[in-house]
Amino acid sequence: MREVIIISRCQKIRKTTTAYRIGEFHFKGVYSGDLIKRLCLRINSNVEVKVNEDYILHVKFEMIKGDVLTGEVIRLKNLDACFCKD
Repeated sequence: MREVIIISRCQKIRKTTTAYRIGEFHFKGVYSGDLIKRLCLRINSNVEVKVNEDYILHVKFEMIKGDVLTGEVIRLKNLDACFCKD
């Protein structure tokens, strides 16, 4: 499977199982020639993700259906934590 690095804002978190949640992320761009408007990514339940915050995402790509890219988050980092050192 292919892996990609994406910078995106979390818009919504849905709880699906005790092991995983689904994160919906904002995205406007193209991946492998397909127009992408949204990301639906599985996230391990142990990982903290907050709505309306920006993240650098290391994602294992699964498929594109319509304008939605789906996959699994391998790692993520809050973008503010990278640059905002107060």
